[in-house]
Amino acid sequence: DVGVIMSAPEIQLLAGIGDTISKYTALKDWKIDAAVTGKPIDDFAYMISKMAFNAICFNEEKSLKSKSFIKILAQALVMGGLAMEIAGNSRPSSGSEHLFCHSLEENFPEIRIPHGISVAMGTVVSTSLHNANIAKIKRILHQYNLPVRPGQWKITEEIFIETWQKARASRADRHSILDTADLSSGNLSRLYREMEEEFK
Repeated sequence: DVGVIMSAPEIQLLAGIGDTISKYTALKDWKIDAAVTGKPIDDFAYMISKMAFNAICFNEEKSLKSKSFIKILAQALVMGGLAMEIAGNSRPSSGSEHLFCHSLEENFPEIRIPHGISVAMGTVVSTSLHNANIAKIKRILHQYNLPVRPGQWKITEEIFIETWQKARASRADRHSILDTADLSSGNLSRLYREMEEEFK
């Protein structure tokens, strides 16, 4: 029900947006996993997940108070769930950005951050590690004013670095960009500072 969703706290709506945006890197990581394991990608599930991302990315109405936007968000979230159901796993919606989220939850449970915001934060770094279109992801996050600056959630540079360096181990069976990316303290420190500056 659109009315019920509209009455939800703003942070929950933002988290829903963040969870949908995270499909951008999840789909890229799915391709990596398929290449490594030989397990085929379900093209229909892939397409539906991409449609969910595009609905949020290219939608002209971005006001959280707009019924038309809330309807689009609800549809995008349903499509995300449908894509996973069709694929029989979470690959259409969960990649390295979710590994960051799981690592943060496992290693620093005192950090309280909504799941959707955490994976959106992870999407920024994962996009950079993929050498993908980071400008597009930053633009979307700014348009919706998603609170993805690590420091505002008490994620220090040290926590950020350790979380990413332990992220691969949170799902060792999952292949992603984290298998080959530069996860050195120096590179992660640079990415942390860039996020602090970009989203201040």
